[in-house]
Amino acid sequence: MKIRIDVIKAYINGDIPSPDAWFYSYTNQSASIATTRQEVCARLLKECQMYHDFPLWNREIINALFPQADEWLDDIVFLPIVGAHPSFDAALISHEQQPFFIIDLLNIADYTHSVKEMCYILHNLCHIHLLRYLFQKTFPKPEKPLSQLNHRFFCEGFLLYLAWNESVTSYVFHTSAYENIKQRSFQLLYQSIMSESSQLLRILSTLDHVELWDRFPDIAGMFFCDDVYQHQSTEGLKAYFDHGWKNSASRLFFPSQP
Repeated sequence: MKIRIDVIKAYINGDIPSPDAWFYSYTNQSASIATTRQEVCARLLKECQMYHDFPLWNREIINALFPQADEWLDDIVFLPIVGAHPSFDAALISHEQQPFFIIDLLNIADYTHSVKEMCYILHNLCHIHLLRYLFQKTFPKPEKPLSQLNHRFFCEGFLLYLAWNESVTSYVFHTSAYENIKQRSFQLLYQSIMSESSQLLRILSTLDHVELWDRFPDIAGMFFCDDVYQHQSTEGLKAYFDHGWKNSASRLFFPSQP
């Protein structure tokens, strides 16, 4: 992955990006750009420059699932910027047939006053978007609503799990603190599987517009990955990955599904 630092370096050196910069057509532009936050952006840029070597988190597992990741990510240009609309933090886009991963460092910094938390948010977002790219290349999205639900449970749940933090060995999803959230997500998953196709399509259409913990297929899929890891470690996650997304959610409730 190539890292392009000219935009953020110019900001750190005191230059505000032009309102006509091409990337604002994908991110929209902020009404104003802070002119006194060069130091925090310089700190976050150091984190960005680590992405010459993806992944940073859960490296052993991700490399086992995607041995071709370096090749697939090689064409992506990692572009840290400032000045995007406050609703934008990061996205993978295609510009003139070139894939760009754009991330706004000022907007990341605005999430929190803690530099440590800023760095966590940055790495979490980077891993979510880059892993989603790898999953999409490996498992194209199906057309039928129930298949889309199974696909989302598998892909989004898996990538959320791997992007949650530095190492799955430190996760606490199996503790009582998450029990109510886990139970609710699987209840909603079952109800959706039993829904008519038209109703399921409506449910699926809302999922990208709700808060994280309300994205129940993704959350249930993340908890399922943790269950697999707790019982079968990395080998179990690899076997689950190799089996693929088809009926991955449905067979939890109907074990006869292949």
